[in-house]
Amino acid sequence: MEFVGLSLAYASMAATVAVLYHYSHTPGPEFTHWKVKLGSIAPIFMVILRAGIGIPLASGIGQHMWTRLRQALRPLYKMDLYESASQGISGNIKLLLRGRAG
Repeated sequence: MEFVGLSLAYASMAATVAVLYHYSHTPGPEFTHWKVKLGSIAPIFMVILRAGIGIPLASGIGQHMWTRLRQALRPLYKMDLYESASQGISGNIKLLLRGRAG
């Protein structure tokens, strides 16, 4: 699954560069078939890139949690910190503010 996420991120970045390079030094084209302008294409690719990067990042945080718990006995709240960090941005902020959680 991580490979798919990274592949999606790389493909999205390559598509962004290719589209912007192709239309550089030209007046802003309008894609009439989709009713989308060039200024909207790059943010769409960036959303796909962020989603692709998020997949292996969440998996890595989860794996790190189990590795740290395997090394020594730790309180259950530290496991909860890592679990919430793998779920979203608010958990990431909590993990960063409380240090390495152990």
